[in-house]
Amino acid sequence: MNAPTRFDTEVIGSLPILIAYLDRLKLAETIDRVVPWEGEIPLGTLTAVLVLNRLLNPKAMFRIEDWAQTSGVAAYYGLEPNQLNDDRLGRALERLATHTDTIQAPLVLQAVKAFALDVSQIHYDLTSIEFSGAYEPAVARATPSEGATPATSAPQPTYGRSKSGRKHVKQVQAGINVTGDGAVPVCHAAFDGHTAESTTHADNVRRLKEILPTSELLDIADTKRDTEENLWAIVDAKGTFLCGGAFNVGLQQRFLKHDRDLKPVTYWPKSQEKWAPDERDQYQAFELTERLGRIVDGNKQKHAYRVLFVWSESKERQEIQTRERHVAKIRAEFDAIQRNLNRDTLKDEKTILRRLEKAKGLYAEGSLFEYTLAGKQGSYTLTWGQNAMART
Repeated sequence: MNAPTRFDTEVIGSLPILIAYLDRLKLAETIDRVVPWEGEIPLGTLTAVLVLNRLLNPKAMFRIEDWAQTSGVAAYYGLEPNQLNDDRLGRALERLATHTDTIQAPLVLQAVKAFALDVSQIHYDLTSIEFSGAYEPAVARATPSEGATPATSAPQPTYGRSKSGRKHVKQVQAGINVTGDGAVPVCHAAFDGHTAESTTHADNVRRLKEILPTSELLDIADTKRDTEENLWAIVDAKGTFLCGGAFNVGLQQRFLKHDRDLKPVTYWPKSQEKWAPDERDQYQAFELTERLGRIVDGNKQKHAYRVLFVWSESKERQEIQTRERHVAKIRAEFDAIQRNLNRDTLKDEKTILRRLEKAKGLYAEGSLFEYTLAGKQGSYTLTWGQNAMART
């Protein structure tokens, strides 16, 4: 009798495509070249396995060896599944963490070369990764081995302003740069959960220039870019910038001083492309020249840049609706205080004033409201109204 035939099934899915991509990126080759490693399995191979797992079927590290066998990954790299145990993979991740910048730069340059990426425009923003559950506080990374980049503390999960708007969750943040050409990531860094975005831009420009030293950089970001330190960082890197302006008191005053200079501009949102011209939202704009100034080694330095002020009919409509909603809520609070004056908890002056100020503090529109509290305990009278001359 013939011996029974044994069949092993491997579900490879998109594995051949991803392996071809990693080969073009020279992921394993680059990591083996720039990161020292003493392990039995090349660090580049372990990294490729981890990347493939995240892209194909993310698993906890102690389950990767089983996945590698059924997916064909172990066979492709000539490995036994038990060679991909979680201890070995954990050591690989620790080594990669201490060489992040060393690895990132050559990989990006290889991607630019292999895929002919246009890196003249870079878009930068922060995103957040939220956590739930109980966990021990993170500890600083171990001192790197010879040739590694300097050790830094691991990003700490902390409370901060989350992108989702959720409260009472801890997070870490990731600053990500992508190309204007296809939104391909070219540089990233991790930050504590409460890090202010505006403080990350200067170091981000430094990293970009190290990775893309010959590029004429156009850095595109949101209003967090708009600080003198951040703008000078781009100028020093011989780049240019385009960002939303932080509409602070100074810019507000400039706008109010020159708002008569607003001129119609030929622009409309893409969503209104097929609308009749008289149905589209209108836009107006004017331009001013601003100047950065500083003293370096006793020498005055200046740099001129353009500031564009844009008035949008749709934005004005939204702000009117928001303002009316806020005013209505503040009025409702004042009405409630008026109705319950001299009752329950609204009998003493300190408590009443605290409630009135709390109502005004709900929104910026609270500055439109004025009130007068007269009388004595148990017989207070309240008059209030909106100051039509006040400006928020």
